[in-house]
Amino acid sequence: MDKFGHIHWLGVGILTLAILFACTDYTAPDLVRCATDADCPEDMGCDEDVCRDTCDTSPDCTGGMVCISHFCRRQCDEENDDCPEGEHCENGYCEADEVTDSGQEDGDGGGNECVDEDRDGYGRNCERGLDCDDGNRSVNPGAPEACHDGVDNDCDG
Repeated sequence: MDKFGHIHWLGVGILTLAILFACTDYTAPDLVRCATDADCPEDMGCDEDVCRDTCDTSPDCTGGMVCISHFCRRQCDEENDDCPEGEHCENGYCEADEVTDSGQEDGDGGGNECVDEDRDGYGRNCERGLDCDDGNRSVNPGAPEACHDGVDNDCDG
């Protein structure tokens, strides 16, 4: 095989990996807003307006999370605020950011109230932006794209 043959196969390998990672069943954790446990997917419960995995002990949790009051929680470092997007570090654990009416702290609606029908943090006048399907909390600009399901999960068209 000549020197260009190796480069060709390297390129094919990289392209194959890129396709596999672009269309995988893995979904990154994304905040799902809730008012009650009924708003959450199966095996999850509503904890402080966010759906979280339920647990009895820390080994029930995945990804290095710990079980606190029957909910899996991510530990964090308040100096670095190493929580995922949409969360902040508070008392050593990641907590969901509050969804306010376009950043106004008073929450009075003030004509620019965030209208988020599916409670995923996206909607009209919401700080996180518009939602292309405000009736389905698993479809929003922050959602991972699930290939071949016929749905524009991440609102990118």
